[in-house]
Amino acid sequence: AICYNDKFPKMWGIPPKLMESGRNEAFVEYCAKLVEDPEAYLLRVQELMMQPEKTSLEVLRLRDGRFVERVIHPQMMNGKCIGRVLTFSDITERKRAETNLQKANAELVQASRQAGMAEVATNVLHNVGNVLNSVNTSASIVMDQVRPSKLKGVSRVVEVLEPQVHDLPAFLSNHNPGPQVVE
Repeated sequence: AICYNDKFPKMWGIPPKLMESGRNEAFVEYCAKLVEDPEAYLLRVQELMMQPEKTSLEVLRLRDGRFVERVIHPQMMNGKCIGRVLTFSDITERKRAETNLQKANAELVQASRQAGMAEVATNVLHNVGNVLNSVNTSASIVMDQVRPSKLKGVSRVVEVLEPQVHDLPAFLSNHNPGPQVVE
């Protein structure tokens, strides 16, 4: 590490003596202890060291819950990499905002789905209400026609006629209730 700004050691909590050493391996080892997945971090650093001309943009998750964006830009001269510029940015707030946005979006989708289901249910209930109203109207019409009908006494007539079933014509013409039954 040839140069760095004052925010770099503060962001990573690197002790001043380590910064003064200027040893890249010491930075890498120290930072590996702070990331959530040290093995993956070290493998990626090795991969990037083998390809110095490669540009990289990655997000590192630290054990303390922070997110750090690492950008690597190779410095080329005459087609040869003569060094790299690494930029580290604390993007924790941006990640939290993205997470909150994703949660809000999921809640919005859920609320929209529920509103759609409520609208469908309202339409179904309205249609059921229309059918029930038609049935109720038809039943009222039938009741209005049945009420004045003389069919109310049918069960009484059956009770009078059943015992006379063997000679019904004589009963209807000669006996007292017979002519009334015909009316």
